[in-house]
Amino acid sequence: MFGQTFLVVIVDKVVLFFISGRLMKNKKDNNLLLVQEVNLKG
Repeated sequence: MFGQTFLVVIVDKVVLFFISGRLMKNKKDNNLLLVQEVNLKG
């Protein structure tokens, strides 16, 4: 039980770290994609 919870916490931290790193690295790209999506939907 404790092992599973510990594993989930580690995976969650890694995923959050990866996502935040990608967002920081690709902030301009993400903004461009977001603008393109808005233009397509609009």
